[in-house]
Amino acid sequence: MLVDNATVHGAGTIVVRARDAGGAVAIDVQDQGSGLEQDAFDSFGDGLRLARDLVEADGGRLALTRSGPQPIFTLLLPA
Repeated sequence: MLVDNATVHGAGTIVVRARDAGGAVAIDVQDQGSGLEQDAFDSFGDGLRLARDLVEADGGRLALTRSGPQPIFTLLLPA
């Protein structure tokens, strides 16, 4: 979902990183776009809200961690 969103709505190269987040796995998805508004979940409609709701139902978290140039969405999944 996040990679697809970056492909459709972002720009340039898409980078996906996985990292240890102390008891969780963090997956960052970044593109080279000009940025997003902090309320991206409301602005981009049902897809992002649905993704966030599904992740949270399983104890995870989905957040826009950088809204400026080259925005980053981070998916946190409990380990």
